[in-house]
Amino acid sequence: VLGMGGGVTSRIYHTAGGAGIYDVITPLAVEDSVYFTTELVGDTTDKNYLQRTQSGGNTKTWTFSTWWKPGKLGITNQRLLSSKSGGNQTEICIDSSDRIFVYQSGGDNYAATTNSFQDTSKWYHFCVTFDTTESAGADRVKIWVDGVQETIDYSTAGSGNVIGSNVDGFINANNYQLRIGSYATQGAPYLDGYLAHTYLIDGQALDPTSFAGYTSSAKTTIAPKAYSGSYAANSFFLKYANSGGINGYGSSGYATNGIGLDSSGQGNTFQPVRFNTATVSLSDAKASGLSVQAAKQTF
Repeated sequence: VLGMGGGVTSRIYHTAGGAGIYDVITPLAVEDSVYFTTELVGDTTDKNYLQRTQSGGNTKTWTFSTWWKPGKLGITNQRLLSSKSGGNQTEICIDSSDRIFVYQSGGDNYAATTNSFQDTSKWYHFCVTFDTTESAGADRVKIWVDGVQETIDYSTAGSGNVIGSNVDGFINANNYQLRIGSYATQGAPYLDGYLAHTYLIDGQALDPTSFAGYTSSAKTTIAPKAYSGSYAANSFFLKYANSGGINGYGSSGYATNGIGLDSSGQGNTFQPVRFNTATVSLSDAKASGLSVQAAKQTF
């Protein structure tokens, strides 16, 4: 074990069931997060979200990873990620029981965790893979929470069927609107809670070790780590660093250095919609009653 002070350069070797060293975790300090709210002050008609129009990418295989801290619980179908055009849509949502699920239209397919996530004082790490090239139907959607693969329930809504083999979803679909925190093209339901370090990796089905790792062999604490893999054309990485304020408007267009800035190098920046321009500490971001804040958070 090196660097026992616990700083961002600490490295901890850990083993899998005594099988030997399999990874080195370097905990990463994440200094910014974004608060999405369903309760904008003085406004009952619309809420805040991030949006962009997608270019064409791999519609059969992708990975979504983010850190999430719950806000308001029990909302039906809060949207973490939503891609939609007409009746075609693929989404990652949180249901009214605070479970995570992936929805794919066409077959009306739902893949939901059996566990709920309701600790509003905690940051969770979510990793979701969508890969319809997998031969086994149960492997086409995988969801991990804090490094643990969740049991998937297909029977609680819709057809009760797994997503079909080699089906094209609508994440990475050319010219489709993609939103974080809102139902694409429509609005409600919205997300209520915080996000930090949000990735979409186009064309790869990755597990959570690409984005996070345990900080001790006891596997009791998980922390972010820097993704070191490749980014295909439709990938993005949102740090929510807001170096130019919340919106970061500039002469070249929206969010040139705001919270929607894509740090993957692919230029897939999001437009912030209805974000407040204040920056406050995490402890008072929600209590302030303002619209969405950029909040400081160190893991």
